[in-house]
Amino acid sequence: MRIVDLRAGYVAHMRSEANRPLEALDELIGIALGAKVHGEVYHLKAAGEANWPWIAFGSDAESSAPEGVFLKSSTHPRVYGNFARLLCRYVRDDKLITLPDAVA
Repeated sequence: MRIVDLRAGYVAHMRSEANRPLEALDELIGIALGAKVHGEVYHLKAAGEANWPWIAFGSDAESSAPEGVFLKSSTHPRVYGNFARLLCRYVRDDKLITLPDAVA
C-alpha cells in the first residue's frame, strides 16, 4: 500500500529563530510533492528580525463579542491573548520591535 492510498499527509512543526523560513517551506513542499501527499505547516515560528518582511502577527481565531448570544459558546484563548503576547514578549521583554511598530 502506498502512503497516498492512506490519504496521509506530511505535517511539519516549523519552529526556528533562523532567518530561512522560505527554504524551510520549500523543503516541506518538496517532501510533500515527492510523496504525492498534501503538506501542512503547523506552528510556523519565525520570530527573528530578518524574517519580519515575510511574517505578520495575527490570529486564526474568530473574534466574538463577549456579550449576548456569544456567551453561550466558548472561544479559543488566542482571541484575547495574541496581541498581549506580542506586546509583552517581543516589545517589552525581548525589545525586538518598538511599540509604535507593534500597534501600527
